[in-house]
Amino acid sequence: MKGIHWISAALLLLPFTAQPMAAQGGCKPDKVVNLVAVQFVSGREKIPPTFTLTSTSNPRLQITVSDRGDGTWTCPPRQGLVGREQELKPDLKIPGYSIKPVRGTNRMLGGGCHAFFNFKVEKVAWALEVTPNPRTFPFEFQKNSGAYKRRSPDMKDVKNWQVVEPLSMDDKVNLKIYEIRQNKKIYLFDLPGVSPKTISSLTGDQISERILGERTTYWFGTRQSDDLDPEDPYLEIAKSNNVGANAISANFAKMLIKAELKGLELKDKLEEDP
Repeated sequence: MKGIHWISAALLLLPFTAQPMAAQGGCKPDKVVNLVAVQFVSGREKIPPTFTLTSTSNPRLQITVSDRGDGTWTCPPRQGLVGREQELKPDLKIPGYSIKPVRGTNRMLGGGCHAFFNFKVEKVAWALEVTPNPRTFPFEFQKNSGAYKRRSPDMKDVKNWQVVEPLSMDDKVNLKIYEIRQNKKIYLFDLPGVSPKTISSLTGDQISERILGERTTYWFGTRQSDDLDPEDPYLEIAKSNNVGANAISANFAKMLIKAELKGLELKDKLEEDP
């Protein structure tokens, strides 16, 4: 009886296993198809509902595809092509991103054989936007190990003084933040090694802590800074409260440092919503 049940089970499975094989047989790599499907391995959220694909070998070959609602872009039946014989590229310009052309593969989708193209949206650039609150605070930036450049709201020759030019993904930016008091530039603190992975914003308390930290290291000689004026007003607070004595003294000094800079926002300008 066990043998009879095993044979009948095997016979019942045959129709189900045979169907996918037959379907794949109808979508061979060299089959000419008139359907195109597009998907994105990454960056799908940046793709519009409708866009055009252009052949890299024949620019006159253009195919317009639309999102069917499930993350796959398709087009109505068109002139036949073989997926692997065509290299297509989306006609999209996404600031800070690149999409390389790819060759297609014939695959089944929804019961039909499609020339399938899988693209990857790769981040290749970023732009650092420095937004102090209030926006009157100047800063200096250094790209990698280059020279420091000044940025200030009074710079009429700079279209957007808060934005550091587009940067490659390997570039890092060092920042020095200043304030202007009675027409005198006062160094506040620095932010070294800013990159897309380390971008963050600072609250008022964090700013006060950084200002005090710069003065503490300067006062105790662990790091002499050419940016600090010996008559720096925040340095006087650190000295008079003996910030190195204990945590209570340091906390009290931080409370006394009521910088006009209330916040500092850093972000990738290229990631802003359009």
